[in-house]
Amino acid sequence: MAISGIIGVFCILQSFLLLYLSLPKENSGVGGFDWWGSWAQDTLEECQVVAVVYLGLAISIQLNIFSTRNNSFFLDTKESNDGAPPPSIILCLPVFGSLIFSTFIAVYWPREAKLGGGAAMKGMPKIIHLTLAQFPI
Repeated sequence: MAISGIIGVFCILQSFLLLYLSLPKENSGVGGFDWWGSWAQDTLEECQVVAVVYLGLAISIQLNIFSTRNNSFFLDTKESNDGAPPPSIILCLPVFGSLIFSTFIAVYWPREAKLGGGAAMKGMPKIIHLTLAQFPI
């Protein structure tokens, strides 16, 4: 229970860090870091920041499945070291399928479509590969 709580808190903190790094510096008093300029990209619009945070959350949630199934380091698959066996194809296919589906949503979501309140989300084919590079698969 303590390990899952630590992982949950880490995911929340990484989401806020990703939000801070993605916000433009001149954003309505909140201020951000705008790290996309370091990657020779344009400053993100608000709807693109929403897409980046959505994809970051979707990826971190899905990949936590692999790290929470072990009692030790998640790459240690030796049963003598109390590690779980490597994940089966039955586990990998849905996880990687949902990662691909989430990526397509983040890239091709139409700008004018909104679900509920809040800012709209716009697809970002130019920069999506940089977001995926944060999370080694």
